[in-house]
Amino acid sequence: ALFEAIERTAREHLDETHRNAALAAASLMKMTNVMYSFKDLLTDFEDVAAVKPDLRMSAYANHGGVSRRFFELAALAVSAIGKCKPCVRSHTDVLLREEKVTAEALRDAVRLAAAINAVAAAVTVGG
Repeated sequence: ALFEAIERTAREHLDETHRNAALAAASLMKMTNVMYSFKDLLTDFEDVAAVKPDLRMSAYANHGGVSRRFFELAALAVSAIGKCKPCVRSHTDVLLREEKVTAEALRDAVRLAAAINAVAAAVTVGG
């Protein structure tokens, strides 16, 4: 029932393009969070750290058809859940310097992600 409530709320507040962009950001960031966290853990191994990730990121080029700001906020939220330090820092930098978002907007995106993540954990534990 919780996931249905979240989906219903998303449909009330986001059009299909924005919902799809959020899903694209989530899937891309889950992939990149693994890769960049791995590379971050191995910075002492220059040969490994220097290898390009070689991930397919085509949806990133057009921000999933939405504003860069929206897409980057979604990417930041997913990266915060994934605890990917390089990704969080990169998205934060873009959002603050280029998209001119406030610290409060960053907090709100991550706060929403934290709440959704908590619901997902509760549903997983509760069956």
